[in-house]
Amino acid sequence: VAILSGDYLFATASRLLARLGVDTVAHFARTFGELVTGQMRESIGCPEGADEVEHYLQVIREKTGVLIASSGHLGALHAGADEKTVEALTRYGGLVGLIFQIVDDIIDIFSAHEQSGKTPGTDLREGVFTLLVLHALREDTEVGEELRGLLTGPLTEDEDVERALELLGRSQGREKALADVHRYLAEVETQMDRLPASPATDALRLLAGYTIRRVG
Repeated sequence: VAILSGDYLFATASRLLARLGVDTVAHFARTFGELVTGQMRESIGCPEGADEVEHYLQVIREKTGVLIASSGHLGALHAGADEKTVEALTRYGGLVGLIFQIVDDIIDIFSAHEQSGKTPGTDLREGVFTLLVLHALREDTEVGEELRGLLTGPLTEDEDVERALELLGRSQGREKALADVHRYLAEVETQMDRLPASPATDALRLLAGYTIRRVG
């Protein structure tokens, strides 16, 4: 029933989009295709010999980035914005999507359940290694070495999860992931500089900054 309900919602959304024109329907189809591709890419895992950080970034571009990028694109397009503005807001949305997902992954590791509503280490239990974990695994330290021995797949034992969380807290993974986030935020500023000064532009800047501040 849940799957069929999802199909019905998809059909309803498609019908509503059809009223907005062929270009909008085509954009929606491309976005949906990328979302599915991202989920498949995550489920299959990183190909042998490929860069795991690049694989992770590609997954979140497709699973999260394109969804928010699509919001920026369609909002600008149907507001009658010029091509430069549509491009800037599309790029802005994609960057905010990346920032949101990386920060959410940090929250999964470091936030208390009472604060975030998340159970710390859920990704580790599922064998999903996010950006901060991948950075920590690359460390040439005792912490990195122990993590490489521990994180060989999903963690099924509570004590292993607790040990992994402790090691990650001692690693530089969080700091390196946040450094990546701030690089994306700098790119957001570049896109905002392409837009005219206005309360809406200021609000978009605030939204990008808030996405980072969630991590504390």
